[in-house]
Amino acid sequence: MEESFNIQATHDILNYGVPWANATSAIADKFDHATFPGSVPRTFAGALVLAGATTPFASSLHSPDQVQILARAILGLANALALLSLRSAVDTAYGKIAGRWFVLFQASQFHIMFYTSRTLPNMFAFVATTVALRSLVLAKAVASKSARSQKRRRLALYLLTIAGVVFRSEIAILLAMETLVLL
Repeated sequence: MEESFNIQATHDILNYGVPWANATSAIADKFDHATFPGSVPRTFAGALVLAGATTPFASSLHSPDQVQILARAILGLANALALLSLRSAVDTAYGKIAGRWFVLFQASQFHIMFYTSRTLPNMFAFVATTVALRSLVLAKAVASKSARSQKRRRLALYLLTIAGVVFRSEIAILLAMETLVLL
Protein backbone atom coordinates (compact mmCIF):
# COMPACT_ATOMS: atom_id res chain seq x y z
CA MET A 1 0.00 0.00 0.00
CA GLU A 2 2.71 2.50 0.97
CA GLU A 3 4.83 1.66 -2.06
CA SER A 4 2.00 2.14 -4.54
CA PHE A 5 1.10 5.49 -2.95
CA ASN A 6 4.66 6.81 -3.34
CA ILE A 7 5.25 5.54 -6.87
CA GLN A 8 1.87 6.98 -7.92
CA ALA A 9 2.70 10.30 -6.23
CA THR A 10 6.06 10.36 -8.05
CA HIS A 11 4.24 9.66 -11.34
CA ASP A 12 1.66 12.40 -10.69
CA ILE A 13 4.31 14.99 -9.80
CA LEU A 14 6.39 14.10 -12.86
CA ASN A 15 3.38 14.31 -15.19
CA TYR A 16 1.40 17.21 -13.71
CA GLY A 17 4.01 19.12 -11.71
CA VAL A 18 3.35 20.75 -8.38
CA PRO A 19 0.20 22.90 -8.49
CA TRP A 20 0.83 26.38 -7.10
CA ALA A 21 -2.58 27.92 -7.86
CA ASN A 22 -5.86 26.25 -6.90
CA ALA A 23 -3.83 23.41 -5.40
CA THR A 24 -6.78 21.68 -3.75
CA SER A 25 -8.83 21.40 -6.92
CA ALA A 26 -5.81 20.57 -9.12
CA ILE A 27 -4.79 17.78 -6.77
CA ALA A 28 -8.35 16.44 -6.56
CA ASP A 29 -8.75 16.50 -10.37
CA LYS A 30 -5.44 15.00 -11.50
CA PHE A 31 -3.55 13.31 -8.69
CA ASP A 32 -4.46 9.65 -8.19
CA HIS A 33 -2.40 9.38 -5.01
CA ALA A 34 -4.69 11.97 -3.39
CA THR A 35 -7.88 10.30 -4.65
CA PHE A 36 -6.80 6.86 -3.39
CA PRO A 37 -4.50 7.64 -0.43
CA GLY A 38 -4.97 4.28 1.30
CA SER A 39 -6.04 3.57 4.84
CA VAL A 40 -3.28 5.54 6.58
CA PRO A 41 -2.50 9.20 5.85
CA ARG A 42 0.93 9.52 4.21
CA THR A 43 3.34 12.20 3.19
CA PHE A 44 4.43 12.63 -0.38
CA ALA A 45 7.62 14.51 0.59
CA GLY A 46 9.81 11.58 -0.44
CA ALA A 47 7.97 11.27 -3.75
CA LEU A 48 8.42 15.00 -4.33
CA VAL A 49 12.19 14.77 -3.83
CA LEU A 50 12.37 11.62 -5.95
CA ALA A 51 10.37 13.26 -8.75
CA GLY A 52 12.68 16.27 -8.59
CA ALA A 53 15.73 14.03 -8.94
CA THR A 54 14.10 12.11 -11.81
CA THR A 55 12.86 15.12 -13.80
CA PRO A 56 16.14 16.00 -15.58
CA PHE A 57 16.39 12.49 -17.05
CA ALA A 58 12.72 11.62 -17.60
CA SER A 59 12.28 13.67 -20.77
CA SER A 60 14.64 11.39 -22.68
CA LEU A 61 12.56 8.29 -21.86
CA HIS A 62 9.65 7.07 -23.96
CA SER A 63 7.34 5.16 -21.63
CA PRO A 64 5.98 5.40 -18.09
CA ASP A 65 7.60 2.05 -17.32
CA GLN A 66 11.03 3.45 -18.14
CA VAL A 67 10.39 6.50 -15.95
CA GLN A 68 9.35 4.25 -13.06
CA ILE A 69 12.51 2.18 -13.45
CA LEU A 70 14.56 5.37 -13.54
CA ALA A 71 12.89 6.71 -10.38
CA ARG A 72 13.51 3.44 -8.56
CA ALA A 73 17.11 3.37 -9.81
CA ILE A 74 17.69 6.87 -8.43
CA LEU A 75 16.29 5.87 -5.04
CA GLY A 76 18.39 2.69 -5.05
CA LEU A 77 21.48 4.70 -5.98
CA ALA A 78 20.83 7.18 -3.15
CA ASN A 79 20.57 4.31 -0.68
CA ALA A 80 23.68 2.63 -2.10
CA LEU A 81 25.66 5.88 -1.83
CA ALA A 82 24.49 6.32 1.76
CA LEU A 83 25.69 2.79 2.58
CA LEU A 84 29.03 3.45 0.89
CA SER A 85 29.47 6.63 2.92
CA LEU A 86 28.73 4.64 6.08
CA ARG A 87 31.30 2.07 5.04
CA SER A 88 33.83 4.86 4.61
CA ALA A 89 33.06 6.04 8.15
CA VAL A 90 33.47 2.47 9.46
CA ASP A 91 36.86 2.32 7.67
CA THR A 92 37.93 5.54 9.37
CA ALA A 93 36.61 4.68 12.80
CA TYR A 94 37.36 0.97 13.08
CA GLY A 95 39.82 0.13 10.30
CA LYS A 96 39.75 -1.30 6.80
CA ILE A 97 39.07 -4.85 7.98
CA ALA A 98 35.91 -3.74 9.78
CA GLY A 99 34.87 -1.87 6.62
CA ARG A 100 35.30 -5.02 4.55
CA TRP A 101 33.24 -7.03 7.02
CA PHE A 102 30.57 -4.33 6.91
CA VAL A 103 30.39 -4.63 3.10
CA LEU A 104 30.25 -8.44 3.25
CA PHE A 105 27.56 -8.33 5.91
CA GLN A 106 25.42 -5.84 3.96
CA ALA A 107 25.89 -7.71 0.67
CA SER A 108 24.74 -10.95 2.30
CA GLN A 109 21.49 -9.43 3.56
CA PHE A 110 18.64 -10.13 1.16
CA HIS A 111 16.33 -7.47 2.57
CA ILE A 112 18.76 -4.58 1.98
CA MET A 113 19.22 -5.45 -1.68
CA PHE A 114 15.51 -6.13 -2.12
CA TYR A 115 14.21 -2.92 -0.57
CA THR A 116 16.74 -0.22 -1.52
CA SER A 117 14.91 0.84 -4.67
CA ARG A 118 11.35 0.40 -3.41
CA THR A 119 9.38 3.59 -2.88
CA LEU A 120 8.51 2.92 0.74
CA PRO A 121 8.71 5.54 3.50
CA ASN A 122 11.28 3.25 5.15
CA MET A 123 13.61 3.56 2.17
CA PHE A 124 13.27 7.35 1.97
CA ALA A 125 14.10 7.45 5.68
CA PHE A 126 16.93 4.93 5.17
CA VAL A 127 18.97 7.48 3.20
CA ALA A 128 18.71 10.07 5.97
CA THR A 129 19.26 7.68 8.86
CA THR A 130 22.26 6.02 7.20
CA VAL A 131 23.91 9.40 6.58
CA ALA A 132 23.08 10.35 10.18
CA LEU A 133 24.72 7.15 11.42
CA ARG A 134 27.78 7.94 9.29
CA SER A 135 28.01 11.36 10.94
CA LEU A 136 27.68 9.86 14.42
CA VAL A 137 30.31 7.20 13.75
CA LEU A 138 32.75 9.83 12.51
CA ALA A 139 31.92 12.25 15.34
CA LYS A 140 32.62 9.59 17.94
CA ALA A 141 35.76 8.30 16.23
CA VAL A 142 37.55 11.53 15.35
CA ALA A 143 38.37 14.13 18.02
CA SER A 144 35.08 14.21 19.89
CA LYS A 145 35.53 17.78 21.21
CA SER A 146 36.41 19.41 17.87
CA ALA A 147 34.09 21.85 16.09
CA ARG A 148 33.84 19.45 13.15
CA SER A 149 32.67 16.70 15.47
CA GLN A 150 29.99 18.99 16.90
CA LYS A 151 28.77 19.81 13.38
CA ARG A 152 28.55 16.11 12.58
CA ARG A 153 26.48 15.49 15.71
CA ARG A 154 24.14 18.35 14.86
CA LEU A 155 23.78 17.08 11.29
CA ALA A 156 22.93 13.61 12.61
CA LEU A 157 20.31 15.00 14.98
CA TYR A 158 18.78 17.14 12.21
CA LEU A 159 18.61 14.21 9.79
CA LEU A 160 17.10 11.89 12.39
CA THR A 161 14.54 14.55 13.33
CA ILE A 162 13.51 15.15 9.72
CA ALA A 163 13.33 11.42 8.96
CA GLY A 164 11.31 10.82 12.12
CA VAL A 165 8.84 13.63 11.57
CA VAL A 166 8.35 13.15 7.83
CA PHE A 167 8.68 9.40 7.26
CA ARG A 168 8.83 7.11 10.29
CA SER A 169 7.85 8.18 13.79
CA GLU A 170 9.69 5.30 15.46
CA ILE A 171 12.97 7.00 14.52
CA ALA A 172 12.15 9.26 17.48
CA ILE A 173 13.29 6.41 19.74
CA LEU A 174 16.71 6.34 18.08
CA LEU A 175 16.85 10.14 18.19
CA ALA A 176 15.98 10.18 21.91
CA MET A 177 18.64 7.60 22.76
CA GLU A 178 21.31 9.39 20.72
CA THR A 179 20.39 12.67 22.36
CA LEU A 180 20.71 11.08 25.80
CA VAL A 181 24.13 9.69 24.88
CA LEU A 182 25.23 13.12 23.65
CA LEU A 183 24.00 14.82 26.83
